[in-house]
Amino acid sequence: MKINYFKYFMIIGLILIVTSLIFNPFVIEKIYDKEKYKYEDNAFNKQNLKNHTIIINAFLISLGLFLISIKKINVNLALLIGTVFMFIILLEFLLSINPTIFLEPMHSSLLISKYTYYYDGIYEYDPELKMKFMKPNFKAKMFWGGYKWKHKTDKYGFRNPTDRDKVDIVLLGDSLIYGHGVNQDQTIAYFLEDFTSYSVENLARTADSSFQEIYMLNKYGLNFQPKYVLYFFFSNDLYDVANVLSKEQVMEFIETPIENITFKERAQIKRSKFKGFVLSILSQRPYILRAYNLVKNGINQPSTELDEQNGSSLEWNYTKKAILQMKYASDLANAEFIIIPITHENPSWNPEQFSTLYDFSSQNNISFIDISSVFNMSSYYLQNDGHYNEDGSKAVAEIVAKYLKTKDEY
Repeated sequence: MKINYFKYFMIIGLILIVTSLIFNPFVIEKIYDKEKYKYEDNAFNKQNLKNHTIIINAFLISLGLFLISIKKINVNLALLIGTVFMFIILLEFLLSINPTIFLEPMHSSLLISKYTYYYDGIYEYDPELKMKFMKPNFKAKMFWGGYKWKHKTDKYGFRNPTDRDKVDIVLLGDSLIYGHGVNQDQTIAYFLEDFTSYSVENLARTADSSFQEIYMLNKYGLNFQPKYVLYFFFSNDLYDVANVLSKEQVMEFIETPIENITFKERAQIKRSKFKGFVLSILSQRPYILRAYNLVKNGINQPSTELDEQNGSSLEWNYTKKAILQMKYASDLANAEFIIIPITHENPSWNPEQFSTLYDFSSQNNISFIDISSVFNMSSYYLQNDGHYNEDGSKAVAEIVAKYLKTKDEY
């Protein structure tokens, strides 16, 4: 029996055309208007969605018309047009799985990053708290700067291999503690458990600062009834505070008495998985266009100017107030709060930050762990990245474990 391939080509062509007509720019705009409040302000760009929809629909309609008419087209012309379509599809596919073939590491990272609110991204957004959260019980294959690792969250939305309701140690921090660039069994949390008899809950997320960490501790961390709360401060935390809060919000927090600081519950947002999927697909694709724009326009880095060495700046005062509140809440929960500063990759670059935190901890009777011996060891960092590699995670965990062992002996 002879197979009529042209019949199947025609059916596929009709499906492509109908799909493009259903998901036209006007429909996508309506979906966006209904769903946008459920996401972070910059999660989806309306104009980009419209442009991407027009380009994708034009491609689908052109391909559909070609498949429908292929029987009537000259063979050589059909081969030429078919080759062009196949080249575009292949290039799009290659960019989606390994953009480093064509792009430099940073452009590649931004192109297929899972640090997003898209359907396959690891974050969801709370519009009431103005804060991101990692999706609970979520798995993803992460990529950044040429490094690949597996991301898996527990039922609370934190990067932990198993679900727990009670632990001995809670970790607060940013991407260095989350384990950016490395797998779970290469993180500080993993090695800290390995070097001690304690169970560890890692509450760290990328780009967290005291603004997010104080919330994570009070609404999640202390519910685990920990013995220790380890707060890892990183040099860019001050910038992260300045980037997410207005000066008015910072001042309001600073002026609020510690015992009066409260935390709202997370909003219960029902998001349409289908609509989120559609918006995500049209925001991410076509990869060819996004790759072109990244190369052409470069990467826009937000510039926030602040005096990070000034221990009396607004951002420093916010951070200090947050530390005092976390210490206060930890004391009430019979947990010991400990500061562990990571003042850039080399302490000689930021001695003021280290001194500020050391003096502040001494003045307020807060435990302090010095891990500065790790900072200037280039072999402890991912190459061309700045985050801890497996050896770096292990070195930090060893210092912390030794300190905790000494505490337990007294």
